Amino acid sequence: MRFLTVAALVATMLWTEAVQGHNILLKAHSRECFHEELHRDDKMTVTFQVGDRESGGAGNLDIDFSVWLPRHRVQLQELTFFQITDPAHRFETQQRGVSSGDYSFEAKMDGKYTYCFSNEHWSANSKEVSFNVHGIVYVPESDTPSDPLEAEVRKLSELLSQVKDEQAYIVVRERTHRNTAESTNSRVKWWSIFQLGVLVGEGVFQVWWLKRFFEVKRVPTDTDVTNHTVNHHLPAENEQQTPLERSASVATESSAGEPGEDDESKYPGRVALYLLTFGLFLSTFVVALDNTIIATAIPRITTVFNSLDDVGWYGSAYLLTTTSLQPSFGKVYTYFNIKWTYISALIIFEIGSVLCGAAVNSTMLIIGRAVAGAGAAALFSGVYINLPIGAIAVTAVFFFFENPERKHSKLTFLEKIGQIDLLGAFFLITSIVCLLLALQWGGTTYPWSNSKVWGCILGFALLMITFTCIQFWKQDKATLPPRIMLKQRTIFTCAFFSAFLALALYAHIYFLPFYFQAVKGTTAESSGIRTIPYLISITFASIAVGGSITMLGHYVPFTWSGSAIFTVGAGLLYTLKVNSGAGKWIGYQIIAGTGAGMCVQVPFIAVQVVLNKRDMPTGNAVAIFFNTLGGAFSVSIAQNIFSNTLVKQIPLYTHGVNPTTIIAAGATHIRDVTPPSQLPGVLIAYNIAVTGVFILSIACAGIATCLSALFEWKTVKGKKLDIGGGA
Repeated sequence: MRFLTVAALVATMLWTEAVQGHNILLKAHSRECFHEELHRDDKMTVTFQVGDRESGGAGNLDIDFSVWLPRHRVQLQELTFFQITDPAHRFETQQRGVSSGDYSFEAKMDGKYTYCFSNEHWSANSKEVSFNVHGIVYVPESDTPSDPLEAEVRKLSELLSQVKDEQAYIVVRERTHRNTAESTNSRVKWWSIFQLGVLVGEGVFQVWWLKRFFEVKRVPTDTDVTNHTVNHHLPAENEQQTPLERSASVATESSAGEPGEDDESKYPGRVALYLLTFGLFLSTFVVALDNTIIATAIPRITTVFNSLDDVGWYGSAYLLTTTSLQPSFGKVYTYFNIKWTYISALIIFEIGSVLCGAAVNSTMLIIGRAVAGAGAAALFSGVYINLPIGAIAVTAVFFFFENPERKHSKLTFLEKIGQIDLLGAFFLITSIVCLLLALQWGGTTYPWSNSKVWGCILGFALLMITFTCIQFWKQDKATLPPRIMLKQRTIFTCAFFSAFLALALYAHIYFLPFYFQAVKGTTAESSGIRTIPYLISITFASIAVGGSITMLGHYVPFTWSGSAIFTVGAGLLYTLKVNSGAGKWIGYQIIAGTGAGMCVQVPFIAVQVVLNKRDMPTGNAVAIFFNTLGGAFSVSIAQNIFSNTLVKQIPLYTHGVNPTTIIAAGATHIRDVTPPSQLPGVLIAYNIAVTGVFILSIACAGIATCLSALFEWKTVKGKKLDIGGGA
């Protein structure tokens, strides 16, 4: 008899499960609603997971799910929302910006409760929603079974139902993650193919453009006409000359009027020129690669090495050595063998890249970045891709580049060393290191009143004063010749305009990935894709403005408008929130990138317009120096703002969360060390810290806008411009 009772009970339980699992396909621009009859004080739980049934088609899977008290007004704003209403059609709950949820509530009255999933806004894709309803489905029987065996069977039935529904939930989640990974891989693949096509096209264009410079185009003069007439009457004498003799005669005549000039007549052949250009192009490519990829990789690096406090050093270590040694390398190229100097620089950054790739801790990585920066070509830390690229570049330069005869070749080694401002470079490096240490320690490791912090600040001031005195002592042999810096208003303006522009720009480049990876929870690859609007805007705006300046002849209007637009874009990026949609962060990046691109090359153009040919290389070196110096300062200042703000904001928005634990976890693992109930508060604190960095960009872009008023109104007409690299 007991067996029959248990069997009937099991059948009843299977028919009236307390846990109901469902899978629905939510088509684009549609809504699905479900109803449950509940009695007063009944409890019901709804868990759901949104997925994408189409392989590789993972898009926006967020669901709006927020809790609202009855009779409160609700305004729907986001893509998809989940809602529960009570019998009086009042909102019981509504959540936003989540792709899964687990919500429990207690019925306040008898009646039909409705819960809906909507895909009505913005989405063009169908979505699969797996949801379970846990709770009381009314069964007219006693709440507490009198038979212990009956109670155990009922409990076992509930547990089995939960296991089944949990498995269905896991299947949907796994499919979602797989589709997201496949979609990301597909996008990265096609973006890589596009980049390769652009690089190949750019390489072909560069070869064609360089080839034009080696074509001899000579305008006939009166002397040429006379010589042609004489030669016309002496054909026998000309015919007796061999081609080698005629070439020697032409070379002698062309150089006779310019004694003492460097011999630049050794040109490579067509094949050698192509290979040499390709090798130089590869070395330039890895530099550009580092400027964009390292910033995207830093959030992940902080997680691997538990080194969120070292973010400033990852960028500044490279920029520090590049800034300090770049002017010295310019002198080295002037007085030493060009080929071996270039190959040595390539080998130096290869060594730095090996150190970065083999790094086992944050300190080793920073040293590798500094060594690579000394070679002026540091690459993506932790990846050895630059080794074969660098090897190809070294091979091309070694075999196909022919050194010209230099008029400085007869100087002794010590005389050549005396032309280089090594003493100034030493004091500059040590002063910047002191400042970077103060910025890293101040307010986080030690209070600003600590003697170590003040000692570093004082050391920076004294060493910088010493560096300035050395510049006045060495005059034209100095890193920053006072004659160029102080006696020409435009050069002074270009230097500081470029520095403040870099201060603003590098803060965005290095901390936008933190917004995407930490706040939005994306991967490093997805973060890199999301910053493409910024980089593309800079590139196209720079190209467009360069062509416009060539046609119009004036560059000053572009400094005014570009810096002003950049300031507006920086202000808009400051307004980003945790739940800001793609339209905002894409649009804001385009505005900021367009403004920066409009004026990033202007300082290098202005230098060449206002200086004579002899001072032009020095003026360009000054502009590049301040540009990289601004970048070095920017990353460290931004890191200090970020760390101090994060430490202060976490206690304000969370309960019981240790800021040290969050910082030690790194940017990409904050969700692993934060309790789910406290995660929203941590994300808000992180968002405030990241956007707090953008205040630095607003201030520096505003200062650059003010400095743009000091540019002299000059025209580029009649000037042959050689545009240098900016931030």
